[in-house]
Amino acid sequence: MAVDIESCCRELVGLQQTLVRVWSETFGLDMVETASPGTGEIMAGNERWRYRRHGLGVDFVRLSDGVDVDIHDEFARPELFDLWRLELFLESRGVLIRQPLLEGLVMKISGVERIGRHYFFTCE
Repeated sequence: MAVDIESCCRELVGLQQTLVRVWSETFGLDMVETASPGTGEIMAGNERWRYRRHGLGVDFVRLSDGVDVDIHDEFARPELFDLWRLELFLESRGVLIRQPLLEGLVMKISGVERIGRHYFFTCE
């Protein structure tokens, strides 16, 4: 099965941006000072998401199809993604690509740059 990695990365970043926007409107961005419960549900767009806080991040699972978006150490910068979170996202969609191969595929995407262990699109 051929997978368009660029589209998947853009979808992940878009979902992260939407979820963080809704989260910040509801609970704020300070993950230490947040008044959010450890688990719960939020609406983002027309979709209901279950969330579970962990460390300095939040794991979101879309109830309609089980898609998993885990935003962690750069919660306030949802335009960034890392290989581990991308791998989890893909796996929740039924696509198994492990990190060594995934890194090569991501680095082949035009307009993607790496900062430490995170990646971002330099253009829309």
